Amino acid sequence: MKDQFFGESGASPELRKRGYQAVEMHARQMARINPTQYPYPDEPALDIWAQIRSLEVNIAAYDDGVAQHVAQQLGPDELLVFATAAAHLKPLIGPAPDDPDTLRVLDGLGIRFVPASTWLGAHGT
Repeated sequence: MKDQFFGESGASPELRKRGYQAVEMHARQMARINPTQYPYPDEPALDIWAQIRSLEVNIAAYDDGVAQHVAQQLGPDELLVFATAAAHLKPLIGPAPDDPDTLRVLDGLGIRFVPASTWLGAHGT
């Protein structure tokens, strides 16, 4: 996400500044939860990861006016990021899977997604 706000995303300078500040605030909140652990996975994260590592998780192309990403299929390493966020009770900001069944499974494990534009609307400065 941070790279998106440094690059030429097409967003206004003010929106890019707010986006960068929101990403930084999110990182600080995560670090305060457990400074010795963040950003590394802890035991609950590994438990969640063990349940989702074999899922086929496809992320559709994403563009919410703030961030843009190409379509991708996630592997175990990327899913560990999902599991770590869930273990810290933090939503993932940005692109999400587009398959309703996959979203239900992930939601059941505490993995939530928030569009960047929604996050900025609630947390922008």
